[in-house]
This record gives sequence, structure tokens and C-alpha cells, in this order.
Amino acid sequence: MAQLTRSLAIAWASDGIRVNALAPGWIATDLTAALTQNSERSAELVGRTPMGRWGKPDDLAGPALFLASPGANFITGVLLPLDGGYSSR
Repeated sequence: MAQLTRSLAIAWASDGIRVNALAPGWIATDLTAALTQNSERSAELVGRTPMGRWGKPDDLAGPALFLASPGANFITGVLLPLDGGYSSR
């Protein structure tokens, strides 16, 4: 995903098209319900996440809106991790 984002950003920049991507970590949704309800596995994931919690779908909205806004008009080719610091470890 990272390389695709970069490649498309380079290819389309001259047309004024920005290409960025979000890389969510462990987000509590219907698809992850089995993990959130498994206390042992959930504690393991939360324990490895510096922010100490599962992400919420709303945690993705602000960054997505920013990247789509004029405030990000000079940002392209970015893969933004939204994982509470999970990938930093």
C-alpha cells in the first residue's frame, strides 16, 4: 500500500491530484469483535499499543478530513499510520 500510494502520488502530481493513504491499526469494529471480546488477546494488543486502547472508527475521521482538505494541499505520497503508536514499537 505504501509503495502504491507513493507511485500514484508521483504519477498524478502534475495533474494536481494528491494521493495519500491511512493505515489504521487495531480498530474496534464488527470485524474485530471476536478479538475485542477475547480478554487475553485484547489485553495483549492493548498492552502493545502505547496509547493503551483500541482505536475507534471516529479516530480515522479527523486525519481523513485533513488529508482531503485544502490544508493538506502540499501533502502527497503519505501513508499515515493511525494505530495509537502500535507500529512504533
